[in-house]
Amino acid sequence: MSELKPSFTTVAFRTANKAMSSMCHAGLVHYKEGQESAVFESFVNQMKTEKITNKNYSFDKLAGSPMFREFTPVLEKEMTKGDVIVTFGVKNNMRILKETLQSLKPYDFFFIDVEDLFKVAFKGKVKKITLENVAEHFGMTVDMENPVSEAKVIGEILLKMYSEDRVFQRDIRNKIKLQRFVEFAR
Repeated sequence: MSELKPSFTTVAFRTANKAMSSMCHAGLVHYKEGQESAVFESFVNQMKTEKITNKNYSFDKLAGSPMFREFTPVLEKEMTKGDVIVTFGVKNNMRILKETLQSLKPYDFFFIDVEDLFKVAFKGKVKKITLENVAEHFGMTVDMENPVSEAKVIGEILLKMYSEDRVFQRDIRNKIKLQRFVEFAR
């Protein structure tokens, strides 16, 4: 009998400035039965009056990208395929989504924050629980300015943990707290 591999979607977002509502770059990676199955990346142009202070973005770089209202249905389609959404740092990624969607009706999905899981699994193994440090522990590198790179590394770490740690496999439901986005967004 073959071992069932997990299916999930990892996400990461970048903002143009410190305002959580200034999402300008999204990265999602879908995993089906333990294999990367699709990658989604989009820049978002909602900066008609916003200041861009993130040095990695400019009005020119975002020009031609969809406005956020045009982007929302595409993002919703990518995030509501039935997979659990996985992110590192709900404080940032889900708050960015919540703030950006506050004028729209939020769509719903289940999500988990692997930051808490990493705090338990890597306590004493890495100096500080950051995505960069956990990636380094596994010999991986992550570009923290690229949400697709972040999303891929989150997925690869989870799959590595899942394949190497039988206790993690058995206890995964106890270690991961599923949250509903509509409840989070209230």
